Amino acid sequence: MPKQQTVGSGAYKVTKWTAGTEVILERNDEWVGGPAPKIRRVIWRMVRRPAIAARCFERGDADVSYDLPNKDFVELKDGGKLNIVSMPYSNGIQYLGMNVTKPPFNNPKVRQAVAYAVPYQKIMDAVLFGLAKPMFGAAGKPTEAVWPQAHMYNTDIAKAKALLTEAATPTAFETTLVIRPWIRRGQ
Repeated sequence: MPKQQTVGSGAYKVTKWTAGTEVILERNDEWVGGPAPKIRRVIWRMVRRPAIAARCFERGDADVSYDLPNKDFVELKDGGKLNIVSMPYSNGIQYLGMNVTKPPFNNPKVRQAVAYAVPYQKIMDAVLFGLAKPMFGAAGKPTEAVWPQAHMYNTDIAKAKALLTEAATPTAFETTLVIRPWIRRGQ
């Protein structure tokens, strides 16, 4: 089948491919694009369940992973059985978006109140296991056009309540949050 045949050249050549399961790469000793890689053979297995991938590390069946959840990396590191030399950094940014055309979020003071009510550090500690870089708590207003730009908000419930009072909005209201879960590649 043409869609299952690989084409390419480089330091490695595909010697076996089982779709969705495994790819085996062998060093291409005829490659002239640079020095030959020191690793002769790479076996890339697609392990769908993070818990199984973590156990592969503990058993010595895997040497590299870039797709384990932060929780598993932290557990493996803290377990002390493995020498973890680096942990992956996501290039993702999480944010809370609000529909600014509908009350109460059409009021900028309400949106600011929400920004002060978010427990930023608690989220980073509980959900991201302390592996995230904060983009909150910047001093003052931005002075240059750079990205990513840290925002000036910190968790401050008293300030959030005061802003809701200024906005003539009840200090408690009900709303619905829709969370788009992170979807692992291949699922």
